[in-house]
Amino acid sequence: ISNINSAIKSAIDNLQSFEGESIAVKKDSSQVDISYTISTYTKTGTQTFIYGFVTDISEIKKRDKELENINLMMIGRENKMIELKSQIAKLISQIDSKGSNNGLF
Repeated sequence: ISNINSAIKSAIDNLQSFEGESIAVKKDSSQVDISYTISTYTKTGTQTFIYGFVTDISEIKKRDKELENINLMMIGRENKMIELKSQIAKLISQIDSKGSNNGLF
């Protein structure tokens, strides 16, 4: 909330738009991830209005975390495959150096 308050103050002071993400607390005390946009509008140079949009992005954040976990798992599997291929190459090299591969390779 302090991020939003400072964005509102900056929007008013600088007559600029601001976007950001923060965590909001709902009435039931649960927290949600939000995205916000705050803009100003000056009418005939005398009155400045402020308006904003707030969007609940909790599901997007949840999906991003799931994708990140899947990506880490896939990288781990790829690294394991590289390690196994290296071990197989070493074993083949050891078999070849002994001159007897019993027709396996």
